[in-house]
Amino acid sequence: GEFKEMGYDCLKFKGSLEESPVDVCQAIKNCAGDDFRVIIDPNARWERPAEILPFLERLEEVGNVWILEDPIPRWDLRNWRHLRRKSSIPLALHTAIPYAELFQKPQDVILAIQEEAVDYFNFNGPMAWVQKLGNIAEVANMPFWHGSEVDLGLLEASYLHVAAASKLCTLPSDIFGRLIREHDLLAEPLTFDGKGNFMVPTGPGLGVELDEKAVTRYAGGDTINIDDVLQRTLAAAQAHGWSVANFPSGGDLPLYGLQRLATEPRLTVYISTGIHGDEPAGPLAVLGLIEANAWPSGVSLFACPCLNQIGRA
Repeated sequence: GEFKEMGYDCLKFKGSLEESPVDVCQAIKNCAGDDFRVIIDPNARWERPAEILPFLERLEEVGNVWILEDPIPRWDLRNWRHLRRKSSIPLALHTAIPYAELFQKPQDVILAIQEEAVDYFNFNGPMAWVQKLGNIAEVANMPFWHGSEVDLGLLEASYLHVAAASKLCTLPSDIFGRLIREHDLLAEPLTFDGKGNFMVPTGPGLGVELDEKAVTRYAGGDTINIDDVLQRTLAAAQAHGWSVANFPSGGDLPLYGLQRLATEPRLTVYISTGIHGDEPAGPLAVLGLIEANAWPSGVSLFACPCLNQIGRA
C-alpha cells in the first residue's frame, strides 16, 4: 500500500513453492488492490511442471500475477514451452551477462525465441550488451525490462539511458536502489514522477553527479581484524567438535577448512564466506553460527570462513 501511494504499480518477489507464493500474492492484492501487479521470480526453484501447474491455476485465480520469471531451470526449454501453453501467466527469461559463471549467455535469448518458450525477457549487464540483447528481442517483437543487482546511482543512471534507447524496453525495470539504501552516492537522486516513471538524466555523460562527500563517508565502511575473527572461529569450531584443515593458499594468511560430520547424515551443507573483498558480514556470520552451535541433527557441515584472505586483509 505504501509503495502504491508513492506511485509504484508493480513489485517483484522471490520464493520457492514452499514459501506460499499464492498467499503472498493474495496478501498484496488485499493491501494494494486488483490493479497492483506482481512479478514472481523463483530463481529456477520450481523444478517440476507437474507440481507447478496447480500453483499456476491458483495464481491465476488471485489475478494479480503479471509475469513469472525463471520458474524452472533455463536449460529445460521444452518444459518452459509446456508451462507457457498450459498457463495464461506470461513467462520471462532472465539473461544477465555478469552471470557467466552460472552459464547464462546471449545465445540463451536466441534459443528461447526459437523454442517459443518465453513471452518476455529480463536483461542486465554492460550497457552495450544490454543494447545488443534488446536488439535481438526487438527483432522477435518481444518486450523486456532492465534488471539490476540492487545497484547504486551511477549504474542505475546507465540503466535509464539504455532503457530509453531500446525500443522494446517497455516493462517496469529494476530501478529502486535509493528505496532500500541509505544513500546511492548521487548528489541528487534520480527523478521519479510519482506515476511509475523515472526521468532520464539530461546532463553531460550519464547526466548525474557523484556525491564526493558521500563517497568519502562510506568509503571506509565497517572493518574487522580478519585474523582475530578467524582465530575466534577456529576456537569455537574446535570447542564444538569440528575438525580443522589448513590449505596452501599462497597468501600471508592461512586458508582454513572446517568440517563436522554427522553420524547418520541426511543432509550435507557447505558454507563459504569472505570472497568479495573487505565485507565483514560473512565471516562474522559464520563465527556467530559456529559459536551458537544450534545446527539441526543429521547434517554434515563443511565451512570455509574466509576464502579471500588477501582481499580481506
